[in-house]
Amino acid sequence: MNVSQAFKMAIKSILSNKMRSLLTMLGIIIGVAAVIALVGVGQGTTKSVTDQVESLGTNLLTVNITGRGSQTTIDYKEAEEITDQDNIEFAAPLNQSTGNGKNGSESVSVSVVGTTADYLDLKDYGLAAGRFVSQIDLDYYQKIAILGATTATDLFGSDNAVGQSFL
Repeated sequence: MNVSQAFKMAIKSILSNKMRSLLTMLGIIIGVAAVIALVGVGQGTTKSVTDQVESLGTNLLTVNITGRGSQTTIDYKEAEEITDQDNIEFAAPLNQSTGNGKNGSESVSVSVVGTTADYLDLKDYGLAAGRFVSQIDLDYYQKIAILGATTATDLFGSDNAVGQSFL
């Protein structure tokens, strides 16, 4: 049997069984489309997770204090001693809780983060306006706050929040 004869038989078989041929083609098309879609979703998810891990940086280490008996925190002096170690560029202790911010009749629930001046550099954050905590603020126990954009808008509306007071 030569190639042209096999081709003629295949065409004749397809044309004589149109419904079977249509359903076979439909199954193949759906199968290929499903495989392409799943591979695309898998690659997209992989890229998303990889980007999140890379944004942490290869030189960022987070330490959670547990297992020190009744003392599960470090004080400011202990945190400062960490930065005195070789090969440590920034160290920013972090204390996180929730609270309420109030300005006049406006009140919002906020996440409160207590940290040091190194936190901005460590997380590679930027500021839209104003300045971040500096070492002199820590040395003299200044009462300052850095507000997120949403909190600033909630408390001060369209007014500039830099230099304003709130509770």
